[in-house]
Amino acid sequence: MKLKGFRFGKDKGLHKRHTDELELDEKHISLIYDALSELIFLVAVEPDDRFRFVSVNQAFLTVTGLTRKQVIGKRIEEVLPETAHALVIGKYKAAINENKTVFWEQASTFPTGERLGAMAVTPV
Repeated sequence: MKLKGFRFGKDKGLHKRHTDELELDEKHISLIYDALSELIFLVAVEPDDRFRFVSVNQAFLTVTGLTRKQVIGKRIEEVLPETAHALVIGKYKAAINENKTVFWEQASTFPTGERLGAMAVTPV
């Protein structure tokens, strides 16, 4: 007889309550995140110096003219202008290697036009 799988029993009421609380916390965080006027984004660090957008706030979308579908889950090379790739990857790597916030100014062209921004990335 082969073991095909197994399952653990759990208190479904407790699980449901924790799930509901987590969803409420995520909604509260999302409200704050999207209410900020500063561009905020979360990028996942992947092997081989790859960086992928996990989330962005509404200000990011408004300023760039991009949609969540065009950004979330995409590598930075798929979202940012090609002229920004080397600079951005270098700054991300510096923040990770030095374990501190790295600041710089950057001009990039998006569907909304050319944008100049004071950038900061912080490893979390």
